[in-house]
Amino acid sequence: MSSKIKDRLSLRSVVSSIQRVAVYETRTRTYIVGSTNDGRSCRILKIDRIHPPTSGLLIEEDEKEYQQSEIQETLIMLEGANRNSTTRYKSGLQQIASAFGIVGFIRFLEGYYIILITKR
Repeated sequence: MSSKIKDRLSLRSVVSSIQRVAVYETRTRTYIVGSTNDGRSCRILKIDRIHPPTSGLLIEEDEKEYQQSEIQETLIMLEGANRNSTTRYKSGLQQIASAFGIVGFIRFLEGYYIILITKR
């Protein structure tokens, strides 16, 4: 099998495994949690919200593949670490969207916007 075909097969298996996306935000970061349809396996993307848009979009992919219980523990930890009663993020972590996929990111005047697939 050629290397191009192997690359396509491995890419297809990663992409097809993520069926649901939940978007959370704190004051400093946006977290995108992608999970399989049954919710057993999850991945996390971290997007920095502090840097100015001129420096580009700073995305960090967590290499770990999480189980559902580990994701819940991580989200609870993030909420506790980001709790602040003086801002609009009183709970520390807020879920702002649910989707079935990500189309991409687009930059307008003052920042980046995420384009989500919200209907099947």
